[in-house]
Amino acid sequence: MPKTFAQYNRYESGLNFKSDDEDIDNASLVECIGWDINNPGEVATVSTTILKDTKSYEVTIATDFDDGSDVLSNGQSFVVARSDFDIGVSSSSNENVATEASNGNTIGFYANSQYVGIITDLEGSPSNRTKYSQDFFFDIGDEGKPVMFWHEGELRISDSTHHNSTMAKWFGVLNRTRFTSARSWNVITSRWIQEDLHLKQPELPNSQSGNGNGIVYFDETNSIGKLPQIAAGMPNLIMTQTTNAEDGTWESTEYEFGLTNVYKGNQESSVTLMQMKKKAEDGNTYNAVDSYLVNPRQYFTGVNISFKNTSAADYPLRQTGCRIYVRKHGSGRRWRLFLDVDFVKGAKRNTFDKVESGWSENTSGVYYLTSQIELKNPSIETYEALTGTLNDEISVGFNSKSQGSQGWGIAIPVGRRVFYLRCKYYTEDQTLPTKLYDRVFYSNVTKPDVVPTGNWIDLGINDGDEFIGAETYAGRLCLFKRNKIYILNVANPNPMGWGLEQEIDNNGIPDSANVLLTRYGIIWANNYGCFMYGGQAPVELSQRIGSVEWRNHLSRGYKVLPIGFQEKTNQLFITESGGVHQTNKCNAWVYNFATNGWTKRNDEFFCLNNGFTNKLNGDLLFHKSDASNNKLIGYVVNVVLAEGSGNSESKTLELKEDTLGSPGLQKRFYNVKLEVKNEDSTTLAVYGNGSLIEQKSLASNSDYVTKVFTWSTIAESDKMQLKIVSTGQGGVTIGNVLLEYRPKRLRVTTEGN
Repeated sequence: MPKTFAQYNRYESGLNFKSDDEDIDNASLVECIGWDINNPGEVATVSTTILKDTKSYEVTIATDFDDGSDVLSNGQSFVVARSDFDIGVSSSSNENVATEASNGNTIGFYANSQYVGIITDLEGSPSNRTKYSQDFFFDIGDEGKPVMFWHEGELRISDSTHHNSTMAKWFGVLNRTRFTSARSWNVITSRWIQEDLHLKQPELPNSQSGNGNGIVYFDETNSIGKLPQIAAGMPNLIMTQTTNAEDGTWESTEYEFGLTNVYKGNQESSVTLMQMKKKAEDGNTYNAVDSYLVNPRQYFTGVNISFKNTSAADYPLRQTGCRIYVRKHGSGRRWRLFLDVDFVKGAKRNTFDKVESGWSENTSGVYYLTSQIELKNPSIETYEALTGTLNDEISVGFNSKSQGSQGWGIAIPVGRRVFYLRCKYYTEDQTLPTKLYDRVFYSNVTKPDVVPTGNWIDLGINDGDEFIGAETYAGRLCLFKRNKIYILNVANPNPMGWGLEQEIDNNGIPDSANVLLTRYGIIWANNYGCFMYGGQAPVELSQRIGSVEWRNHLSRGYKVLPIGFQEKTNQLFITESGGVHQTNKCNAWVYNFATNGWTKRNDEFFCLNNGFTNKLNGDLLFHKSDASNNKLIGYVVNVVLAEGSGNSESKTLELKEDTLGSPGLQKRFYNVKLEVKNEDSTTLAVYGNGSLIEQKSLASNSDYVTKVFTWSTIAESDKMQLKIVSTGQGGVTIGNVLLEYRPKRLRVTTEGN
């Protein structure tokens, strides 16, 4: 019979371990280590990221953050964010100038067990930033595990271990002048500011002296009134009522007053009941009262409020003002707005009114309204309406009732809310905060720090499992436990419109680094494989790999499996993170969304790492701390094919076991022809059924040439499986593979005649 050829030029389906080598389709591969299948009709070698050694940044940081603890390397502790502002060098007053960046600023945040540092201009001229004369930027207060959450231009830091001595932090840009510019401590001119993160409610002093703080003085006619005693304490309020008016619409009853603090973003604390004093009949002294009676058809007049601060004792820098509320005494009814106070502008009766009076200064650091205000009518605005929070909530936000240790382990924005997992917080019936790893809390709309204790989702609490991670896609919130996944539709602005769409058993993630959002959907990885949720039912991307081969290639056995997505080439990278040795290397799986094919890479990344992020241009970065040299490094994940340098490691390509359309029929095999090009000198070895056919050293070829690999002795078999191994610096691309063979002649038998 004449010789014939079998052609192989389709490789894009990648690896297939679910079928026998003989049964896989013609575009699938039995083995593919160090080869890339991104271009249909071609297969090319690709250098490992470590050997390629292309760095996007390499920044020297302070030695061990001053406490003997290395930068965390847990697959996710390097957080990248974009800001409109650069971060200047810290001054002696620990201020960092926020200069507007014309092209934006990419910021990197890194951490050890207690401190957090900053790299500014990560995609330009990277620089490490610390506090003045310190080796760190943020201190959470004690040993823990800082987690960073960037949201709408602000950084929030929490301790995911919830150590009793740690405190959540806030970092953002402020540009404002409180009360008056005559006092330097009131002026912040475009500065990055950090301080404790809370919505702390006003606190009355343990003991009062002088005019006191947080006191409402009734029937006070002095236009300035009783100025507060303690700097940065509660303000004092003065007022009287008319005596012969006919147009007041206040109900004639006893009233009491409360105060809240208002923080950046119109985020409001709980209400603190103010003390009240009424002028005695002698006109000189004041008596403590529990309420104040408004007479029929009368109204409040001569209303003024006063504050005190100094350079050493100021209000929280995030605080923008306060609100005075009023309600009927002893009724427990809702608080109604009495006065809306802004530290910059002044005061007004309703939030939608124009400001009625600005600020004047009496003595250094003591401020009051320039003009007194009268209130003929009760406001239509209530505390519940303004905040979206009931006035009897145990707490309205982390660290707002008691300070320290409260916070989250995972935070994720969805729509106009933020969802928090792995929290230490209050329940509705507890007096002390506790770890609540089986609850999901959520913020009020547009107010990421307002998290009332009643804002939680009931999903399988007390089931012996806990939430590990979360991601969002198309209005859905995917919540991952170790052995279960919940897919919740939270697209409706009203929580009453939320609903559980899917509940997936026997799947989940062991670590929060094992999940990633891509434009195709949410990707997660575990010991069983890789999966995707794209808005419908989850899909197992690694179905053709199988769980045994999946875990075998990720040979270190670490539970942390960081995932990265190369946006230009549509490739998914999955590796491991763990161990203690700086130079240990981990393998990686690579998935191509264009061809739906998997390939392998050996020793692709360092095992001690902080996972992946993307640059603005779509390049994928792999982040690593080099503790021995006090450096943070961002490696560009290599997707450059058939490159001539740094490509010396062995790379294996194995095709299907092919019966050539005639199973059981013996064939004679003569040679294998490869259409190949290589950028540099290389060595190619071709194997047939596991035995070496021929090995050739190839000079560089910039265009395709045909190389023939010939059996030294004609091989005979009923099937053939080809394997190609590349070594050397060449950078090889293979187009067609042609197998020359001849079926053996069938002889007519005479047996039985």
